[in-house]
Amino acid sequence: MVLASHIMGCSNSVFNVQDVPLTGVSGFDTGDKSTGTVTFALSHVDIAHAAASGMAVLPVAEVAEALFSGASKQVAVAYNDPRISQERTVSAQVSFPSLPTACIVDLQESDDDTNYYDVSATHLASVSGGTLTGGFQQVTDSVARFYRLNISSITGGTSATVIGKISA
Repeated sequence: MVLASHIMGCSNSVFNVQDVPLTGVSGFDTGDKSTGTVTFALSHVDIAHAAASGMAVLPVAEVAEALFSGASKQVAVAYNDPRISQERTVSAQVSFPSLPTACIVDLQESDDDTNYYDVSATHLASVSGGTLTGGFQQVTDSVARFYRLNISSITGGTSATVIGKISA
C-alpha cells in the first residue's frame, strides 16, 4: 500500500486528502514527470467517481538492496559558488530490512571523487550478533563535494539487505 503525502488544489475540493491508501498510480511518463493519474477510495455522500485536476505529492519508495562489501554509489553535492565556503550539514541513515550477523557501515567524503575518507571515527552503523547499533549520523560544517557509504566486515545473515540515505 502506497500512502499519498498530500493531494491538494483539486478542482473539486472533496478530493483534497492526506495520507490515504492509493489504489493506483499511472502515467507520469511525459519526460518531466508532471502529468499522470492517482486513484484512491473515497467515501463521501456528495461525490461519485470523477476526474479532477490538482497536485499529488507522493513519498519516494525505499527499496532495499542486497548487502555487499564495498562502497555505494557516490552522492554529489552542488556548490553555488566555489569561491566561498559552502559549509553544510550532511545526514546519513542506514537500515537493514534483513540483518546480517555482523557488519560495519561508515559515511565517507571526498573533494575529488577519487580519494575518500571516513567523516568520523564513529561508525554510521554496526551490527554485532544480529543487533544494530547506530544507523544515523549527522556531520556539521562539512565542505566536501562527494559522499558515499562504505560497508565492510559482513558475516552471516540470510539474504541480508540494506537501505542507505544521504542528504545535505
